Amino acid sequence: QKSPIIYIPRANIPVSLRRPTLVIADENRVTKVDDSQRWIASLDRAVSEITGRNLTKQTGLSFELQTPNEDYVVLFIDVEAMFLNAQSTVLQLHYRIEDPQGKSLRQGQGQWKTKRTENPVDYVIAQSENFANAAVQISKDIKSLTENKNP
Repeated sequence: QKSPIIYIPRANIPVSLRRPTLVIADENRVTKVDDSQRWIASLDRAVSEITGRNLTKQTGLSFELQTPNEDYVVLFIDVEAMFLNAQSTVLQLHYRIEDPQGKSLRQGQGQWKTKRTENPVDYVIAQSENFANAAVQISKDIKSLTENKNP
């Protein structure tokens, strides 16, 4: 197995995204709010997991959601926004990579956009694509760190 492992703690998610409600507009244009629908997994954990899976594809390095015993770097993810605008489904985040002792090694931020979506399933797919694109940028920083470490 390649080294180091990427340890990804729970992502930091804006409060407005932590307890999503389902808003339904029926065929009569009556809007209903259903607060009983919840994410299957917590969004902060799901963001960390999807980012980790994408980073493994990009770098070949494995990821953990719990502190690993072997050599690792820590990836902190701060989701700043996930929203729709007139043309796009948008993800905005900031990330930083630290060593196990808390020393900052790299950081970055970005905004990723995919085509605007009109229904919840397509929105999730579009944001998943945005997270995959964000992982491409993050993986470049991780690769530069691991290439410097393992010449």
